[in-house]
Amino acid sequence: MISALRNQSQIAQPTLNSTARKPEAAGPQDQFTTSSLAPLPGKPQFDAKDAEKKVQVAPMSIWAKGTLAGLTGLIGIMSLTGCTQKPAPGPVQVETQQQKEARQVLSSTLASIEKNMSGLQGSGQNQSEQVTRQIMDAAKNYAKSSGKDGPGVTQALREAIQNHPALVFTTAFALGTAGGIGLEKLGFSDGVKNGVGAVAEWAKAHPLLATGAALAAAGGTAYLIHEMVSTEVSIPAKPEGAQAQTLDATFKSLEERIAANPNIDAKEVNKSVFDAISKYQKETGKPWERVADDVKAFAFDHPVLATTLVASAGVATGVLLEHAGVPGKVADLVGVAFQGSKSAASNVGAFVKEHPVASGTVAAAVAAGVGYLAYQHFHTLAAPAQ
Repeated sequence: MISALRNQSQIAQPTLNSTARKPEAAGPQDQFTTSSLAPLPGKPQFDAKDAEKKVQVAPMSIWAKGTLAGLTGLIGIMSLTGCTQKPAPGPVQVETQQQKEARQVLSSTLASIEKNMSGLQGSGQNQSEQVTRQIMDAAKNYAKSSGKDGPGVTQALREAIQNHPALVFTTAFALGTAGGIGLEKLGFSDGVKNGVGAVAEWAKAHPLLATGAALAAAGGTAYLIHEMVSTEVSIPAKPEGAQAQTLDATFKSLEERIAANPNIDAKEVNKSVFDAISKYQKETGKPWERVADDVKAFAFDHPVLATTLVASAGVATGVLLEHAGVPGKVADLVGVAFQGSKSAASNVGAFVKEHPVASGTVAAAVAAGVGYLAYQHFHTLAAPAQ
């Protein structure tokens, strides 16, 4: 394109002389006027009386149309990469010194994660999940040290991770959202099959494309990571005491039975679980709201048992988790974990091994579902008849 523009500039232009017929000045269509009455040197005069004159537009050649399209695309890329002038920012919230330091730690942590991508071991998918887990831990630490809430954490993570396109793309591959970024259309179709180091190398070799794609996808990536982190941190700490140890031992025993026989009767398992929960509530005297939180904590430690309970609840998993307060995107991950097996429980062990990041979030989501089931079951029984 550049050589074509150079050749075009070398085409001889007609010279203006006193005998040449001067074209009539055409008035502007936007009624623009200058702030001064003096004529602008070298510029056409914008007079109100010329505004009604029709402008004759010469037909555009194919070459010119192609050149214009190319320049338009170039300007679009420049706007994504910050080469064009940006509008003035809105009001800026005051950042405390503690929040500033937390943001700097987040930024340096992400840079370190990106730098060490090439040294990770395992399959490409496993490597991508290792990277995502590190990013999630960094987000957790930022939330703790900055004291910011969900939207604040999401915003800070978006601003930080968009400067690291390789991390944005790797997380997308780990969580199954890479299709929305459109990397294949940009010339990167290998995914993580060659390891996450190849993702980083491609991003370095194509800075304009990588930066533009990362800017577009950083917000969604940060939001999904925040939802996963929120789901995990919503699980309360395990209670202590003799009654808690008894309930935990019951959960462990039932999970071992399921692992030994994945085709075990789910109704039998459910009855044993609810009997143990009922006994726990009577012995502790806790209200059902607190019992449900305790059940969440135990279910999180026993994902195979928890999965059996949720899968056999007789309610669509997505609907159940939605009522339990699990974000929609996280519920989608649970659906992926349940696929491809004769029973949901028989696939959980393999899923945990293959997806070290998503498995933690899935376990937390399923545990929330178990807590919801327990509360609904016993709260409904305890509620007086209307």
